[in-house]
Amino acid sequence: MSRLWPALRSVNGFTTSYAEWKQRLGDELALWNRYLLPTNQIAGGVPIPDNAFTFYRVVACDETYTGVDDVTDEFVNLSRQDVLCYRLDSKRLVRDLGSALPFVPCVETIARVPQALRFGTYEAERGCTFPVYFLPDQSDRLLRQVVAMLKLESAGPMIVMQPERCQVLQSTSEWMSGNDVLLLSLAETFSITPRKSFAVTVSAVAKIDAFRQRYAPNIDATRPDICFPTPTGAGWADLRIKFVDGETVSIHLGETKGVYIYAQLGLVDARNGRPTKQWELLKSFADGRGLLTWKSADACRRNKKRKEYLSANLRDFFRIPGDPIVLTDDKKGWRTAFATEPER
Repeated sequence: MSRLWPALRSVNGFTTSYAEWKQRLGDELALWNRYLLPTNQIAGGVPIPDNAFTFYRVVACDETYTGVDDVTDEFVNLSRQDVLCYRLDSKRLVRDLGSALPFVPCVETIARVPQALRFGTYEAERGCTFPVYFLPDQSDRLLRQVVAMLKLESAGPMIVMQPERCQVLQSTSEWMSGNDVLLLSLAETFSITPRKSFAVTVSAVAKIDAFRQRYAPNIDATRPDICFPTPTGAGWADLRIKFVDGETVSIHLGETKGVYIYAQLGLVDARNGRPTKQWELLKSFADGRGLLTWKSADACRRNKKRKEYLSANLRDFFRIPGDPIVLTDDKKGWRTAFATEPER
């Protein structure tokens, strides 16, 4: 296994002295140097050689640097390069990882979840994507807390990666699966080729493919004949439809749930494969939390016929009797008989 992955786990904030990078990467330093960018920051301490847990305190004076062991009072001369902090070029690393795994790189921090980075978006199928997140921390407790926070940011399926596989409790593993999360480690997902590039491992391909098949089954846009596995006795009031993005919804009906794109709901224009006006109307209802009136931004006289078609589509897909869209009490608008929410 490459020494890069445990280094990413150990280096706080992906920034530390060159001396520490050198110690953690060992004989792979030359291989991964391309991902290290110098900063203007001088480290407060550098590791004592051959000892990963003790540090020299760095003393700077007139562009000279001394490392002091406060336990033994030993001191050594240090080079500027060793004490200079280098940060991981995460954008370049993720771009190279993305060339091996089919996801669109887009490294960004998450304001409300500072413990995580968004690596990009996995393209499962046309119109169906999963966000890919990276969590440096390895503890089971923090892992579950952070993923719960990420679920508030993105309600649909997601892929979460860590540098190395951490010890996850069985209860946490079941919780992840129940919340549509695929947990992978960079160490188990990527191998290093003889040409020093990344390749996806066979085991990771199998896990990702099973995840894709579960949440984004192959569909023919010209034959949208998929039906939702509606539980016996379920009604419209038991249904919740939440938009994941402009082409995907997350559906909960009782204990049954899944993620579907517009074509699977039968809301596809067979002439061009694009969403129908009925899909747009469903999105308008979601924007209004299930309510559409003449005061709504998308109010239109043509919505009456579109509403009739949309109701028919939903009845066919869910196989629930009755009208899923009804008049409001004042007869001046429509409301859905199910809960619906827009994407965040």
